Parts: sequence; structure tokens; C-alpha cells
Amino acid sequence: MKAILKYLISRKALIVYLVLGVGIFYFRHSISYYVKELVRDNKGWLVSTSENEGIMTKTILSPSFHVNDIFPSMTGPWEAHYFDLMRTVGPELVWFKGYRCSVRDAETKDLLGDEFLCHNSLDYSISDYYRNWGIKGRVGVFTSRLATMTQGQTDMILPDGFGIPLQSNQALSALTQVLNVNRPKADLHVEYLMEVDYLTDKSVEEVKPLFQQSVSVLVEVDTNYLYHGNLPEAQDCLPVLTSREFMKKCRDGHTFTGHWLLPKGKDTIRYDVTDILSLPFTTTLHYVGVHVHPHCESLELWDKTENKLIFRSTIENHKSLSKMNNIEAFSSISGVTMHNDHRYELICTTRSKSERTRDMMATMLLYLYDKEMAETLAGL
Repeated sequence: MKAILKYLISRKALIVYLVLGVGIFYFRHSISYYVKELVRDNKGWLVSTSENEGIMTKTILSPSFHVNDIFPSMTGPWEAHYFDLMRTVGPELVWFKGYRCSVRDAETKDLLGDEFLCHNSLDYSISDYYRNWGIKGRVGVFTSRLATMTQGQTDMILPDGFGIPLQSNQALSALTQVLNVNRPKADLHVEYLMEVDYLTDKSVEEVKPLFQQSVSVLVEVDTNYLYHGNLPEAQDCLPVLTSREFMKKCRDGHTFTGHWLLPKGKDTIRYDVTDILSLPFTTTLHYVGVHVHPHCESLELWDKTENKLIFRSTIENHKSLSKMNNIEAFSSISGVTMHNDHRYELICTTRSKSERTRDMMATMLLYLYDKEMAETLAGL
């Protein structure tokens, strides 16, 4: 009898093991997803560091987001994570080189393209940054953004021999926001994988420092048709990087926004960005990233003083969906000279075929040689 019981128990155990094995194999993606969720930090972020051929990479994996509704531009759920590149006893010099963002199915880990990417930004405290380096006159003038990834432009790498100098303990933040304008019946979880490439000072012989300044098309608002509450105090017109409801009142008393509604058909808007640019000295431009919304055909940067086109970014839009396939960036080792006594202009050309309301923004992120920083670093 004992032998029979032992045999039956062993058979039952074998069946249980087989069922468990088949279940684990069949649901392996979901199990992996939920186990990984348990080992994340208390806000759901995973951070790791790796090295490949002298290039360090900080990898940041976001929490998962449930995409189960339409999320127009600047309205989807978002999260931000704060981190530094290296934990050292004292601050060490590192060089920011590039940034990437990809969107994945949170359960299967399959890449989903950039359909659900509104924007992803890598930021730092501009006041802390220049105070640490002892450079004055830039806080409140330059933008606190290292990079912006968006639909159609999900990676950037600075030209060889150039980088943005950072102190290893500089606080950085990665922010990502969900977009969904084409799939009203979507029901999935997505996550965002961000990668920051950087060099340690010990791994490079010579790198030329760059600084980043953003310039945006601003559209004047007719305040006769707005709620007349308290507007912000008069200030310089810094690029508007938030929702289209956010506005800036400039020193001349006019109110502008960096987000506007598209008219149907072709439309061209020109805006003088000289004051936004605020070049502290004549320098050279080595990289340009672009942040626009679908239905933008091109964004151009002109030297108005010389009537010369500096860079024209051509945007490839999807033929049937409200989606951008590619945004052209600019990269140059030799660079293009930009004079601090010249005037500059952005020209944004859009074409909307839809009767639905579409919003637009147009920003260029300019990466320029920083001779003041070069002098500072030479004195270390």
C-alpha cells in the first residue's frame, strides 16, 4: 500500500511540476514583468551603468505606463527621475556625449517604435551647473536642457571631439511623457528605456566643450480673447517648453506662447530669436536637435544679418497618421560660425490636411562651442 501511495504521489507531483513548467513558460513574459516590478525602487525606476570601448552608459528604465486612452500632445501621463552619472568621493570631470530613448512593451520587452513618445528630456539645474564652474551671467538666460528626444528623433550623439562638461555628481533628471493620438482602443503597458553616453576625463585626451541653448518659435496671443487673470511678471522670452496654455509676457508688453493651433493647409511662421539666443560671444555651431509636432514640414534657422540659411531641418511625416517618421538633425566637426552681433530667425512651415484641431511647437536645441568654459577647464 505504501508503495502504491508513493507512486501516486510521485505521479501527482510530476503532473504538478509539468503544469507549473508549462504555465511558467507560457506566461514567462508576464511573470518576468511582475517580478521586475517588485525589485524596482520605490518609484518604479531601474538604473544601471555599463562600459563599452571607453564610453560609459547610464541606463534608466522608467516605470510602466498604462496606455488605455487617447493622450494628445502634452497631456499624457509622465514621470521624472533624478540621478547623477557617477558616485565619487569628490566631483570629477565627465563629458556628456549622447542620449537615446526607446519605447518598449513592458511585458514582452518588444520595441514599439516611437508612436507612444510625446517627448523625453534630459535636464540639469542651470544655476548649480554654472555656479559649480564659476561662470557668471548665464543663469536665467540659457536653458537647463541637455537633450530632448521626440517622435522622429530618438537619439543624438555629439560630433567627435566635442562634449558638454559635467561634474560627476551633477544632479540630472530624465522626464518622459506618453503620447497616443492614433489608437483609441489601445490597452497595453509601455516603458521607456533611456541611455546617457558619457566619457570620464581619464579616458579622453582632448574634448572641446559645448553649451546648449534652445530657441523657439513664439506666436503672439490676442489677450482680448483670454481670461484676464494675473499674467506672469515681465521677463525675457525664454522658450516655452510646457503646455500650449502656458504663456510668456515679454518686456514690450506683448504676450506669446510656444504652442499654437494649426490652420488647415500650408502655413509659415517667422520669429526673430536673437534675444532668446543671447549669444555671449561669437562662436561655432556643431550640433542641432529639433523638437516639433506632427504636420511640421520644416524648421529653418537663418542668419538675418547675412541673409544666410544656417540649417534647414526637414521633417518626414507619416502619409496617413498624425505621426513623424524622421526629423533631420545637424552635426558638424568644423561647425558654422554664429556671431553675437547678428540677428537670427526661425522659420516654421506646416501643412495640416485634417479638420481636427492640431497643435504645434517648434524648437531648435543648439550646441555651440563654449570658449569661456574652455578657459575655465584649462585653469584646473
